Amino acid sequence: MHERVCPPLLVEADATHRKRVATPQTRYQRLFDAMPVGMFRSNFDGRLLDANPALVRMLGLPSREALLAMNVAQLFAAGHDGSFWRELLDREGVLSGAELELRRADGARIWVRVNARAAWDEGGDVSYEGVVEDVTGRKRAEEGLSQSQQRLELINRFAAEMIRATSAAEIVETALRELAEHFPGLRAAYSTIDARGELRVWRSREPDGMPSIAGLACDLTAAPLYLAALRAGELVAVADVSRDARLTGLREPLAQGGAQAMLDVPMRHSEQLVGLACLDSPLPRKWSEHELLTLAALREAQAEEERRAADEARARLQADLERAAREWSVTFDALATAIVVLDGAGRVMRLNRAALELACGADYDEVVGRLPAEISGREPWRSFAELVRRVRASGRAAAELHDAASGKTWLVTLGLMGRAADGEERFLLTARDLTEIVTLQQALGLSQTMAAMGSLVAGVAHEVRNPLFSISASLDAFELHFGPVEATRPYTAVLRRSVQRLSDLMAELLEYGRPQSSQLVPGSLHDVLEEAIETCLAQARASRVTVSDRSAPGLPLIPMDRGRLALVFRNLVENALHHSPAGGAVTVEAAQLLEACGPVLDCRVRDCGPGFHEEDLPRIFEPFYTRRRGGTGLGLAIAQRIVHVHGGSISAFNHPQGGAVVSVRLPCTGPAVKNR
Repeated sequence: MHERVCPPLLVEADATHRKRVATPQTRYQRLFDAMPVGMFRSNFDGRLLDANPALVRMLGLPSREALLAMNVAQLFAAGHDGSFWRELLDREGVLSGAELELRRADGARIWVRVNARAAWDEGGDVSYEGVVEDVTGRKRAEEGLSQSQQRLELINRFAAEMIRATSAAEIVETALRELAEHFPGLRAAYSTIDARGELRVWRSREPDGMPSIAGLACDLTAAPLYLAALRAGELVAVADVSRDARLTGLREPLAQGGAQAMLDVPMRHSEQLVGLACLDSPLPRKWSEHELLTLAALREAQAEEERRAADEARARLQADLERAAREWSVTFDALATAIVVLDGAGRVMRLNRAALELACGADYDEVVGRLPAEISGREPWRSFAELVRRVRASGRAAAELHDAASGKTWLVTLGLMGRAADGEERFLLTARDLTEIVTLQQALGLSQTMAAMGSLVAGVAHEVRNPLFSISASLDAFELHFGPVEATRPYTAVLRRSVQRLSDLMAELLEYGRPQSSQLVPGSLHDVLEEAIETCLAQARASRVTVSDRSAPGLPLIPMDRGRLALVFRNLVENALHHSPAGGAVTVEAAQLLEACGPVLDCRVRDCGPGFHEEDLPRIFEPFYTRRRGGTGLGLAIAQRIVHVHGGSISAFNHPQGGAVVSVRLPCTGPAVKNR
């Protein structure tokens, strides 16, 4: 057998390990010192037996020894001796969640929550041990919340009273009444302060024993530090007027008012100092937190009332601006005159509804920001750029623009509005539709011309008819006296044809110059068309052209001079027969249409000839204008005069499938009648 021998080094290490094994008391002390919250032990007399480092730091002491040299009673803040809690601990044996106010070494107050228990040893001696947690942050937060709630309640109360007030004087009286009710032993006053720093007491409410200071005035510039604090919006608390250096220059007026302590809160309007609300005490005093809070609440209530009034004023202004903008927009868009605002580059910035309707169906967003020539190549847009150039040269430009495609005419004016905030020019353009006025002017001029011409030709025709009648009668007498003479027959035939042609011309001239009848009675257009067609049937058979009536049944009655209206359609059918080739057809159509002015009858006479020359269309209704050999050029002119008397219109154009079309539109009246 071999004896086991331990190396000397291992034996020595084992002995060292046994020496380092901690006792329970050692482990407890280590835990006691490592705790993050304060821990203590004390005897019955209040002498501290032990305290951990966390408690030493909490109380701001330099060491554990310094803390153990103190009695527990020395740790309590002024006004707290801790006797209540000790009695409770002795009676109950435990203290749970007690919140105490202690004093740190630097004099600062802290709030702690204590959980402690009493312990008795074998000899019956009692000791105390417990845990101390710093709850100062929570307590201050709770106090701040409580003060905020109190301040909010005061602000709401003051603000409610101010809202009910209807004038500045009533607001001041309300505030002073509230202060007097809160602090019956103090004087409440309100003063105005002008921009120079001149103070004048406007209202005051004083208790018994203090004089009224209403009307008192003083110059605050004598106390610049005090005035600067007020202008900065600071609440100024003065515990003793005679000792406060800020009031050195105001001692005399303050002495007159009997104030030994004062609490002042500045009142501001639009960031400017305008007044002062104050509490005055007849004796020196330290102002309480409640008094400071109340004055601060009064200031905030006044500021809130000012903000509310400003918000209401802004809301009213905004509503007025929005209403004015709506009214302006409605008015702007309701104008029949087209209005366009152009920038310095001639681009469209804004336009009204009438101008947008001229933009060939484009949307508003598609037009804004574009040059007028980009919007449309037609008038009036095409000439806007030229007008802008003329405005820059002369300050104003105007032009009458006509669009041949639509037949519309505009009076366009353009002027310089001025310059915007960015310095860019602005131009205002207006385009007034003169189409109706131009049409009326042309119609009036034509009517006057035709009336004068009618009177002239009627007089000429009347004078010529007598010689024509004499020539015709002489031919009849010549043939009766000499009998048929073959040698003279060709000459007499030419004379008779010439006399007949002149007689027809005189008849048309007399018809053209005939005074227009204003006696119109309801009649059937079917009857008029039937009469006109029957009159022309002989000519149609001779020309081998058919005439068909395709009028819609049940056309309403229209106001008419039947004889003259029949002459209109007879002339139109005769012209159509003259221009239709043999084997062709003339079509008469009539239908009722609904136009903006009301229902009208649209009657069209169409031939199958070559149609009108495009250059002839503008002049086709002029008297004596004709391309037909042997024609007088009065048929369509007479038709136009008669149609105008009936309140209608007449127009001529070429049919897309060939042939000429003359359209007559007459206003409707009366019930429908049965087609015959």
